[in-house]
Amino acid sequence: MLNFEGGSLLRHQLVCSLLSQKPIRITAINDEESLEKPGIRGHEANFLKFIQRVTSGTKMEAKSSNTELVFTPGILVGGSLSHEVANPRAVGYIVEAALLL
Repeated sequence: MLNFEGGSLLRHQLVCSLLSQKPIRITAINDEESLEKPGIRGHEANFLKFIQRVTSGTKMEAKSSNTELVFTPGILVGGSLSHEVANPRAVGYIVEAALLL
C-alpha cells in the first residue's frame, strides 16, 4: 500500500491508484489547524461518489474525522453514466480526472 500525506493532490492520487491498481492511504486530508472543519470537503466527497459510479469493486474507508482515506481500487467499467455535481467548481474538478480515466 502506498501512503500519501495531504489532500491537495487527492484526485490525482486516486486516478493513479485506479490506473495502477495499487491501494493507497491518504492521511492529513485538509488537516490544517486554521480550518474550522478538517477532513474531506463536499466537492471531494462528490468526486469519491463519481469514482464509485465508474468502477466496480472499489472500496473506500474514511477514518479519523474524514482526515484519512484508505482506497482500494476496483475495475473501471465502460458505458454511459450521469453524475450530478452540487456546485460549479466540482464540474471541472470531475471532468479533468474523468479525461485521465
